[in-house]
Amino acid sequence: MRTIKIFLASSSELKEDRDQFDIFINEENKRLIHKEVFLEVVQWEYFQDSLSLTSKQDDYNKAIQNSQIVICLFFTKAGKYTQEEFDTALKQFKETGSPLIYTYFRAGAPEPDPTDQMALDLAAFKKRLSDIGHFYTQYDDIGDLKYQFRKQLDLLEDKGIIVLQQEVQEKTKDAVTNYFNSKNMVTGTVSAGGDVNIGDKIKNTSTTQGDNNIVIQGVTASTITVNVDGQTKEIEKKLDVLTAFMEQLSTKSIQAADKKYNIKDITNANFGYLIGQAGREKSLPVELAENLIGEGDGWIESLRQELERKQKISVSKPTKPLEIIQNYGWLVEIFLQKMLTPTGRKKDLRRLSFMVEAWQGSLRYLCYIQVAQLLQMEIKPKLGIVSDFLEMEGDEYLTFDYSSLLLVTTAEIGADGFMPELTDFVDELNDTGSSLYPTALFLEKQRNLLLKNEIKEDERLPALLDEYLTALVYWLRKVSFLAKYRMVSIKEINLDYRLGTAKNFVHLYGELHGFYGETGSRLKDYDTKWVEDAFTYSKSVLLFRGSNVSSGLDQIQNDGAYLNLSPLIIDQSVYATKPTQTPEIYYYSGLDKLRRCYGYALYKNEIVVDDKKIASSNKMLEIKAQNNNQPQLDELFEQLEHIFKPLKRKDNG
Repeated sequence: MRTIKIFLASSSELKEDRDQFDIFINEENKRLIHKEVFLEVVQWEYFQDSLSLTSKQDDYNKAIQNSQIVICLFFTKAGKYTQEEFDTALKQFKETGSPLIYTYFRAGAPEPDPTDQMALDLAAFKKRLSDIGHFYTQYDDIGDLKYQFRKQLDLLEDKGIIVLQQEVQEKTKDAVTNYFNSKNMVTGTVSAGGDVNIGDKIKNTSTTQGDNNIVIQGVTASTITVNVDGQTKEIEKKLDVLTAFMEQLSTKSIQAADKKYNIKDITNANFGYLIGQAGREKSLPVELAENLIGEGDGWIESLRQELERKQKISVSKPTKPLEIIQNYGWLVEIFLQKMLTPTGRKKDLRRLSFMVEAWQGSLRYLCYIQVAQLLQMEIKPKLGIVSDFLEMEGDEYLTFDYSSLLLVTTAEIGADGFMPELTDFVDELNDTGSSLYPTALFLEKQRNLLLKNEIKEDERLPALLDEYLTALVYWLRKVSFLAKYRMVSIKEINLDYRLGTAKNFVHLYGELHGFYGETGSRLKDYDTKWVEDAFTYSKSVLLFRGSNVSSGLDQIQNDGAYLNLSPLIIDQSVYATKPTQTPEIYYYSGLDKLRRCYGYALYKNEIVVDDKKIASSNKMLEIKAQNNNQPQLDELFEQLEHIFKPLKRKDNG
């Protein structure tokens, strides 16, 4: 049995977190014992910053030197002796490569008082951490701290502690040496509260005010050019370097191209995608611009060929285009259908609105698939962009950064997610040298311009429509794997059982693909399926693998055969007091915090075009704590509160 000693240090203000962390390590030992590894926590029960340099302190330093891992927790202060304990561990690491050092700062600390030396020492200590490339981690609560360190344990299990020590030492060797040469230097103070946009300038002063706006102006293979307050600076093209730079300026957000990003929402998963936009012309890629789709319904044939060639799905010739586009599901196909109507064929902004929503609908759909998996994880990850998604307000859902949400959630889920094809798709989307990357930027840019009413119906519009259609079809071909899945609404489940017979669970379900044909809806919008001795979730929207829903329902004993998309997508009709025959699908649109009300938008809602009022057919659904018109929604509200809470930010929850 190998014992790994973990020295846990913190000031007395974090005693409760320290104790809970100790319990967490004991729980981890139950999992690790079969690998013959035991984690031993070493801590001083009543450690305080005022501890004097006596023999006790010598024992304390010796305990650090004999540990393989040192964890330091901070909140509002970093006292003189606390920092000396960190230096003891760092000196030992410099000489031997051990221990591994992790520093965690609890969120929610008040703004530092400029007259409080402890607060100033904390700011200076953070800067010194940045100087040596030791970028600390912020945690929201003890649950978040457990999650953060559990990821480090996974890394240790994968690589082994010796290999990891060597990798960390190689990266920080020179910086640590410089740190000890200059750690007694006086550092300038930094005021908190500003934003940084990538592309402004930095004032060369020891004090930086908190109103900086950092803008990314340019990106090369290895560097980022940023502008702060009119002055430019070049930094290394790494997320940790950018984070440290922003920490020095006490800034919270950056601007890339025409969008501003909260630094908490940027991870290694979407870092390249976001900064790659700087200085890039968001036009249709040349290879697509030279081969436009052109007039007519040739784009339908292009989709058909992709479905048959790539996904091996046999579909009809373009004489029945609805049988082709229905493979993409309601969230996408509704706008493709609208493109085929007399209104949708006109060379005007209405046609463009149908196309931009077909793209947005597919992007949202992919995000729902990934977020749904996070909601169902036993240990839910703390991701800033997921919190932002769950707490969208007003019309934010119309312009939310779904691309980043898709990149971050896919990285968190990995290659073993419910829809494995998404991993390769996201890798290509995140590759700034691919054709998909600039295509996505072009699709998003034109949609944003349309939302801002900055596209006019003039002589340039027909060419733009052809370009957008070409980009949309290229995108749809890339997500043609959606045809291998079927979205289904489970309206209700009844038990059919008589003494001496098998238990049959009767599922009343509606397949959310191609419900509406050229002559209207089908005669039966909900079908029935008898399943012996097994049932799935009532009042839910499920995603099944395969193109046959009936055979998919036969596999409901296997949890991995389907994914529950509720409550991100719901069928409003199953909650209605007056039952309706046709499903009414709504997708999640955010939270009204003041009214404690969750919002949903009808899947076929259109966007505002040319300053016209929203179409009267647009519908929104509000889920409140008390829903007098639809009492069954009360239960849904309780589910939303329970399911979403672990993924929200604590200060907003």
